[in-house]
Amino acid sequence: MGTGPIFIGGLSFSGKTPLRLMLASHPNIALTRRTKMWPRYYGRYGDLARPARFERCLADMLRDKHIRALAPDPQRIRREFWAGEPTYARLFALFHQHFAERLGKARWGDQLGFVERYAEPIFAAFPEARLIHMVRDPRERYAESVPPGRRRRGKLGWDTARWLHSVGLAARNRRRFPERYLVVRYEALVAQPEATLRAVCAFLDEPFAPAMLAPEGAGEGPPPTREERAAAPI
Repeated sequence: MGTGPIFIGGLSFSGKTPLRLMLASHPNIALTRRTKMWPRYYGRYGDLARPARFERCLADMLRDKHIRALAPDPQRIRREFWAGEPTYARLFALFHQHFAERLGKARWGDQLGFVERYAEPIFAAFPEARLIHMVRDPRERYAESVPPGRRRRGKLGWDTARWLHSVGLAARNRRRFPERYLVVRYEALVAQPEATLRAVCAFLDEPFAPAMLAPEGAGEGPPPTREERAAAPI
């Protein structure tokens, strides 16, 4: 069984939510979403070995509603943080580890859009981590992302640029971290969910669990957004 954290990345409307719900139904895996710890807090407060900077970072994190949804224990986080290396990655991990522990799960993970940008510091901090990058046909993704009658000037170009950037990072990260980085096509998850999940489980070094094919979607934090509700069903 694998031990490292699991990250699900990729753009919005690319299948991250369905995959998270499936993996969160595995008896060993707890997955959170929308905590945005890496883009919002990583490196923003300087050296966390200085107590005042750590306290500022922790206070700001505890004000975030998505992080509060994990029901963190600030005193326990402080105690365990200072018992080890004072880094951002360790601080983020404590929130996730405690959440997984409350669910009775051995392994934690997080769904974060564009987390592929942080592959290098994540793998440096967590050598056993695994990152799954969801990719979807850009035409289908764009069509689903635009509500009927609400097309905006420039959105097509913006979305195309983001998609090219994301798949470019996927190619780069696969070359640099071939054993730790997996690209999954949304179309494959839809057309062959069991076969795709078996391949994902093999990548994660986890046994396949049939419960993943009928996820309940409970226990991941705050209620889903409109985009997540639309993307969840396969």
